[in-house]
Amino acid sequence: LKKRGLIFVGLDLIDGFLTEINVTSPAGIFDINELYGTALESKVVDWIETHCGSDRHPKIKIIL
Repeated sequence: LKKRGLIFVGLDLIDGFLTEINVTSPAGIFDINELYGTALESKVVDWIETHCGSDRHPKIKIIL
C-alpha cells in the first residue's frame, strides 16, 4: 500500500483474514481516541504535513 502512496488506511481483519482496506475513512482512529483519551487525528495530520508535503512529494496533494 505504501508503494502506491496509501500511507493512512484502515485494515479490517476477521479471524486473521484481511476483509477490507478502507482508504477514505479509517474508522479505528475514533476507537483509539476513546480508549486512550487522545486526539490522534491531529497527530496524523501533523505527520502527513511534515512527511508528505508537496516539497517532498510533488504528486501528493493534501486537502484539509
